[in-house]
Amino acid sequence: MRTPGRSAFYPSSKRQRPPSGAIGRGREAVGSGEAPCFVWRDGVHVPGTVLWCDARRAHSLCFLSHAGRRFGSRRCQILCTDITLRILQLLSPTRPDEVLPCPCGRPFSLGNLRLELFPSGYLPGAASLLITLPDGRRLVYAGDLNPQAGPGCAPMQVRGAVALACHAPLCALGRSLPDRAEATAALSAHLEAARGAGVAVVLAAEVGPAQDVLDVLLRFGLQVQVHPRIYRLLAAFTEPGAALPAGARPLRPPVRAGDVVLWPLERPLAPLVPAAGATRLVPLLCTGAALSAEWTGRYARAMSGTMPPIPIPFPDGIDLPGLLTYVRATEAREVYLTAGMGPVVEQALGRMGVRLHALVPPQQLDLFAA
Repeated sequence: MRTPGRSAFYPSSKRQRPPSGAIGRGREAVGSGEAPCFVWRDGVHVPGTVLWCDARRAHSLCFLSHAGRRFGSRRCQILCTDITLRILQLLSPTRPDEVLPCPCGRPFSLGNLRLELFPSGYLPGAASLLITLPDGRRLVYAGDLNPQAGPGCAPMQVRGAVALACHAPLCALGRSLPDRAEATAALSAHLEAARGAGVAVVLAAEVGPAQDVLDVLLRFGLQVQVHPRIYRLLAAFTEPGAALPAGARPLRPPVRAGDVVLWPLERPLAPLVPAAGATRLVPLLCTGAALSAEWTGRYARAMSGTMPPIPIPFPDGIDLPGLLTYVRATEAREVYLTAGMGPVVEQALGRMGVRLHALVPPQQLDLFAA
């Protein structure tokens, strides 16, 4: 069975239901009586412009916030950082018709828009986008954020804006992620026990978090066997001309008790079982989604045939306290979320006088609902 991956925790656009109150529903954000700053049209769109952000389908111009976001078609013009482009070229043979690689911190004009990419801290090359409209209003498409940027990531930056849009699925939990030192200590403790019980299989998201977790494992002085897809991405995450980490090598069976394997959490563990033979696999789940007992339980059920994974919450995104701090710094009065909607988020932002909108695909009415 295929494991649910982080996307199964990050609320699905079809299942996500906005909380009650003056928030957005479906395509358009409503409740303020004013035209929305962002709308959902197979991606986040800035009305009245040619600009889409992290769009699922081809559009005239699409900003791609990081390499974990795939462009839907080659028939499009992509705006991204050069590092994101380098990673994308390893991930997919498909290349968009035109790419506009742009460094962070250099504002430029595109038609009647003024644009600036700036670091989001999510993974190497990841960026947010400041959009200055012809009337002078400033909007921020933040995308995925991480205030605790990992090695190789530029620290998250902030720009002032009247409205911002972001992807913040962990916020709906209303809980805080551990800091990097706490998460590293927890991983170290569980790793020692796991190696004593069999093969320690460290699970992390394939693009970005896995490379971040690998850096932590190598700092422990370990030799790490790395899933081929994660290993292939190391070249893109390593400075050009620099050698790949000496302690990491591509996974080659068999694996034995005491070994450490880094595996994508999006992929089932079944292919690794024959390589371990009679040796027990001990999964360690390193992701911010591990804050959710419900998600961890679903992940464990999907991994039938192995022992339940040990959840180790890892700071690979932004939590609710982090989002509130970010919103205060931007002085935004409206926040649009593509994931992470929930009463706790609405109430927290409401206390700050900030309006919350949902950016999700339109939902069909359930005519047979009780």
